[in-house]
Amino acid sequence: MPEPIVVLRWVIVLAVLLGIFFYLTLKRHRSIRIVYNLLMKANLILMYPVGFVLLFLFPLWIGIWIGFEIVIAMTGRMDLVLPPFYLNLENLVDLLTPYAAGLMAIFIIALRLPAGLLKEGTKISYEKFGRLQWWGRATRSMKERWQWLPTVQGLFMPYLSEKAGRGEIRGVSPTANAGEDEYKIAHALADHFNVPVFMQASDFAEMDHRDTERKGLVDFKYIPGLDAGELPLVLDRPVHFIWDMKGYLWYNATTFNPFKKRKRTNEALEMYHSLLEDDGIILIDAAVRRTTLQVLNEIIISFVPWMFYYGEGSTFDRVASVIRRRSDLFSVQLAGEGKYRIAIIQKHTIGVARREAV
Repeated sequence: MPEPIVVLRWVIVLAVLLGIFFYLTLKRHRSIRIVYNLLMKANLILMYPVGFVLLFLFPLWIGIWIGFEIVIAMTGRMDLVLPPFYLNLENLVDLLTPYAAGLMAIFIIALRLPAGLLKEGTKISYEKFGRLQWWGRATRSMKERWQWLPTVQGLFMPYLSEKAGRGEIRGVSPTANAGEDEYKIAHALADHFNVPVFMQASDFAEMDHRDTERKGLVDFKYIPGLDAGELPLVLDRPVHFIWDMKGYLWYNATTFNPFKKRKRTNEALEMYHSLLEDDGIILIDAAVRRTTLQVLNEIIISFVPWMFYYGEGSTFDRVASVIRRRSDLFSVQLAGEGKYRIAIIQKHTIGVARREAV
């Protein structure tokens, strides 16, 4: 049997070759995308359990060694030897580490990197057999169990009361998935303020979605296949709020390159600024991070349409540092607690005046 380090070298070579292959073929061949998605799921099954084992074993191994050295230093007894199980633990860590590194290399180099470099890369995960195939349905079902939407609506509705006093409310959601939450929000606003509500929802990924509908005070419009960056082309007037839960800002901040992340997030914020009326708001998720629960749910949602917590970090976690630097455009306030927490990013006219004066 070859040494683990030799296996690791060949795995890295294989990961590089696979990464190049997927980068060149994912965009054009659906059959390749199916293979890619299945390989991604298989890698998740192997990578996370091995990683969790190492996460527990490595500190234990280091802790025993440090404790042993402290005992020797305090007692001066150089004849002490480490217990036999420590050597077994050391051997296990030595054995697992190269395999964990190999699985991580496949995950990053062969799978995440080529999809991340492709504009259509995110879409692939939502296709049949993709790890996010059930993400939208499972997330909606989970939030319904939590009564998440009614709770969150109570947090941001006060920010729209002045707009409602002018006779109507206009909102947009550029990454709406199926548009179910947006449809409910539009009707809740109409019922609460008793004014006409225009709500436009869209998503660049193809999926079953709410149909365009005019009913009572609500004018709900869904545009399938629309890239969020094309919003300025389809909106004919500014809106009062932008609903962006795990949406356009989240995706623009999802990159391995910190400089690219800052540039793309700034561009998205500036586009949103241009789409909002004065004092309009962007609503993004800001749930408190629960790393272990998120990892577990990322694995679960890859295989079954169910989850019990978010399977990824919040939008606010990803973009907070950039947003806080854009005080010329927005102010930020957190509202709610725990899994119900959201960030309310409000456009202010002072920032516009300041930029024009420069």
